[in-house]
Amino acid sequence: MCQQLNKLNSEARFMICALRSMLQMPRDDPRWDHLAAAAVLMGQGCCDARCYTAEMNVQIEDVLKLQEACLKVYEADDMQQLEGSDQRSVLEALALNAAFEQMREAVQHGRPLPEHEELLVLVARSLLKRDDFREPWQVAAEVNNMACGCGLTACH
Repeated sequence: MCQQLNKLNSEARFMICALRSMLQMPRDDPRWDHLAAAAVLMGQGCCDARCYTAEMNVQIEDVLKLQEACLKVYEADDMQQLEGSDQRSVLEALALNAAFEQMREAVQHGRPLPEHEELLVLVARSLLKRDDFREPWQVAAEVNNMACGCGLTACH
């Protein structure tokens, strides 16, 4: 398995670490509710700033900050290039942004917001570009298989 992971490009390594970070986040973390509210706001498509209250604007700004943090991942060639920033927060931002995008897509298509377990599976499918995940335990098992002892000690 380690040889397989070592052949992965750095982007795939970042995705695995981001999923590992998401797996470690508590279900009752208030950021999930915050992202859901922002997804509803942004998914409804109101482009007029007069549609939003100050609190709504803060939620949208927080999502934009997540997206900005994600850019660090795409600009980095490897984990060492993230050392200057708070690596954990960048990887969390990557996972949270992917979760936000799944929530926003649900809103845009008139579907209910995904529950935590479904969201984890959707994010794993998106980040790892695989459709074979059906249950959260499958995601956890695959992430642990790929990360443990395979040069991803930088995953926090």
